[in-house]
Amino acid sequence: RIRIGHSTRMSDPASAPDDEERVIERILAAARDQILRHGLAGARVDQIARKAAVSKQTIYASFASKDDLFRAVMKATVARASAPDMPAVDADRLEQTLLQFARWVDKSMREPANLGFYRANIEAASTFPEMSASLHSLRVDTPPMLALIETLQKRAGFPPLDARRAANWFGVLAAGGIESLLGRDCSEAERQVRFDSLVHLFASGWSAPAPLSRDPAPGWDAPAEAPEQDSSGRTNASRWDAMLRLAFDRFADNGFSGTSVEQIASATGIAKMTIYRRYRSKDALFGAALHRIVTDLESGRPALAFEEDVASTLLAIAYQQDRIYSGKEYVRLARLLVTAAPNHEESVQTAWRRLTAQEEIDLGNYFLAQRDAGQLYLVDPVVAASQFLLLARRGNRRLTDEALWDPDDAMTHARDVVRLCLRRDVSGTSLGRF
Repeated sequence: RIRIGHSTRMSDPASAPDDEERVIERILAAARDQILRHGLAGARVDQIARKAAVSKQTIYASFASKDDLFRAVMKATVARASAPDMPAVDADRLEQTLLQFARWVDKSMREPANLGFYRANIEAASTFPEMSASLHSLRVDTPPMLALIETLQKRAGFPPLDARRAANWFGVLAAGGIESLLGRDCSEAERQVRFDSLVHLFASGWSAPAPLSRDPAPGWDAPAEAPEQDSSGRTNASRWDAMLRLAFDRFADNGFSGTSVEQIASATGIAKMTIYRRYRSKDALFGAALHRIVTDLESGRPALAFEEDVASTLLAIAYQQDRIYSGKEYVRLARLLVTAAPNHEESVQTAWRRLTAQEEIDLGNYFLAQRDAGQLYLVDPVVAASQFLLLARRGNRRLTDEALWDPDDAMTHARDVVRLCLRRDVSGTSLGRF
């Protein structure tokens, strides 16, 4: 509850009774600016007070804590981003409506302020997990989006999915998933292929003919090579690897700006100048730490599971991907990549490409073969592979939700994803070796 006490009004002229709403607006605007500039961790109440031309006492009389202030700013931003120019639902022109919603979501996500606050929400997941999860729910609980899904549910063949879950899936596919948060842009032609694939998936699924067929669109390149390093010096390879793992932990816990090479040097016993001789700069050290953790994650990851039939294959892959990408280190890496993206696009995109490209390539080739054999109807096999893997990994939910992986819940999730894609019940389908 927002309140301003009488003593605060006496000490701060800006807090006169008839100006209370304007004071709150100035505080929220100043806090919003600080969060966009410095993130949640770097936003300071004294700077907010200075920007809003009020005292810190006024802020704390209006908001019980810094956390409450940030929560109010984030909720106001989510509400503002979710409302005004959203399309209307037209049940008679549902495919066109789906396309309009997809374009609206994509446009909204690419607005710098919305993108900045989405990243701040992800940054908050480690420090303010309840706030982060509740804000994620606010993004999903948009009446027009839920109305769109409820209209789809009245169509014959649309699976009985929970409306909120389906709305979340539609939104994350329209926005491009984590790749858009990493700053990866695409051409208008690539964006249209994504929209066409999304509309076909939600309107009819992959068992019905696609409205148009395209050659495979370009996806991620093949995984990148390791960054070059200066191999001089006497420190052995295992000690460097241990240093990089510790550096990743520090970057993941404190962010790039909150981590210093001095801290890493002190914790590992490797001299600061020795680190700089090998990695040249803090940026290069950051890239090497990302490469090290991606290599660690790759080494224990199984290949995609291709079973005898399409339904079994998709079910096994969806279950497998949910299990893998809910792992603590995967989640920590993804959150770090998103929050570091504004200033380190090349490093974070390279890391994510190395982590995910091979799976997209393998599944894309499988989908291409299934399309050519007449087993699946796909607008674009490469885009379909990317969208299926994104749903299997629960979109961006793991970035903001601390929920633990549960095998029964994972089975339900995997079957729902496959049901959306194939438009048939797969409850009796085997998971094969899973």
